[in-house]
Amino acid sequence: MKEPQFSANLPTNYAYSLHVIGGTNIVGTVTATSFSGDGSGLNNINVPASGWTQVTGGLYNTNLNNVGVGTTASRFNLELGAVGSSTTSLYANGEVKLVGILTANDVFVSGVTTAVSVDVLGGNATVGVVTTTNLHVGAGGTVVTAINQAGIGSVGINSTQPTSTLDVQGHTKLKTYSENVGILTYVGSVVTVDLSDAQTFICTATDGNISQFNITNPPDGATSFTIRISQDANGGDSVAIDNFKFNGNTIPVYWPGGVVPTVTTTASKTDIYSFKIFDGSNPVGSGLYGVIGGQNFS
Repeated sequence: MKEPQFSANLPTNYAYSLHVIGGTNIVGTVTATSFSGDGSGLNNINVPASGWTQVTGGLYNTNLNNVGVGTTASRFNLELGAVGSSTTSLYANGEVKLVGILTANDVFVSGVTTAVSVDVLGGNATVGVVTTTNLHVGAGGTVVTAINQAGIGSVGINSTQPTSTLDVQGHTKLKTYSENVGILTYVGSVVTVDLSDAQTFICTATDGNISQFNITNPPDGATSFTIRISQDANGGDSVAIDNFKFNGNTIPVYWPGGVVPTVTTTASKTDIYSFKIFDGSNPVGSGLYGVIGGQNFS
């Protein structure tokens, strides 16, 4: 049997069992599977029953439990987005103020970060540009590294344009320091002294006489280097301590009193010589200033 249809002012083409145009008063309970519409005309709604309580200036979660946005399983007072989501869960155009502690796996700041203090308790801190009054970095084992696109970059202290790996424009006080020690070998009778490897070198005369020293990679400014020359157990190898070249050109060597020292050739004996360059970009023009550190050491 077909259900009866009721209508007031029934339109020509109707699609509902009950179609009412105009005001309707129902005293009792209305039960429905769903309601359609934007709800803009609903009055006297029991808001707490919907899970929220309305107060002056806003509303709050009636049960004071967790609220999820973009997730059905919120674990905190407010959780945004599903676990593992790669999309933006929170976007704020204005100021965001956090009074408590912010814990984050990754933080990307495209503008300026202003903080009273920053404590990095562990892990790695990768920073582009830092402008600060005081920068205190860790304790023992802490490594400060400057990176550029080509690899290891430069660190400038009191300088915004460092010209070397570490550029200190000001007084430096060191409690102690050490140097790399380079081992010089020679091909034929020529020894190559690479000043990018070290400034202190050991050369043992074992393969015959040394007729020439080739300087490579001197720094642009002034620098010094020292060579310890030792004879092997056989001795007798002469060393031309006055013959230095750079890019095939002879570098003049100046000695105190103009006297060129004679390197000790006694077996198992050692001499020490130091040299000063005042212009590494043009060592041929500035020359080397040689000093005898000692001879005939046992």
